[in-house]
Amino acid sequence: MYLPPLSKKPEPSVIHSCFRIMDRFNINKDKSRIESVQENNLTFYQSLKYPCFRKSGEYLYRRKDIASLLGNRFKSKRASYNYFIKHYDFELRLYQRQDMSGCLALYQEWKEQRKGRFSDSVYQAMLEDSFFCQKLAMKNFSRLGLVGYVIRIKNKITGYTFGFPINPEVFCILFEITDLDYKGISVFIFSEFCRQLPDYEYINVMDDSDLENLRRVKLSYHPVRILPSYIIKNKDHA
Repeated sequence: MYLPPLSKKPEPSVIHSCFRIMDRFNINKDKSRIESVQENNLTFYQSLKYPCFRKSGEYLYRRKDIASLLGNRFKSKRASYNYFIKHYDFELRLYQRQDMSGCLALYQEWKEQRKGRFSDSVYQAMLEDSFFCQKLAMKNFSRLGLVGYVIRIKNKITGYTFGFPINPEVFCILFEITDLDYKGISVFIFSEFCRQLPDYEYINVMDDSDLENLRRVKLSYHPVRILPSYIIKNKDHA
């Protein structure tokens, strides 16, 4: 599980059930794990005797910084943003259920491009897993409390992004996919999503999965902090 169960308060019975479900799917039970657990929730898992392991941290930004892209440190990002809005006739709007097929088609195109550029077997497996996770998220976005936006150019979805509130101050961007043939689109959709979230002080964009290219991109937006993040393993197989 790339995220802990989405709930206001973790419940022991839910966690136990999650591990039982994962164990049914995983031939190697050591693979059963819950990722991206925040430090303030460690005590809960430790009280249940689940082993906890630190992983790569999560990137936290000040929302206003990304929404405005002001100052010299964002000069290149601002240029990319401005290029996009000047050169493309686009529509940005909230995700609707009928957008699902277009979003998944974009993901498949994006996935094939990435598979051709990066031969690492773990990375390629992550690309496949992510497709099914995103499909479930899109299908159940309302029940999960997710907020999503899509970009359409020439009547085709060329970008989408989804997230959810962690607490009253922090909003988490769970995933973002764009067609990079459109220069500046990734900067635009990130900045605009942040503009649509005025009630939040901070934006969490998760970890970098220990991928150097993703780490460089996330650092280029100047995080105010990199938050500790943890993996929880099944106490019976750790």
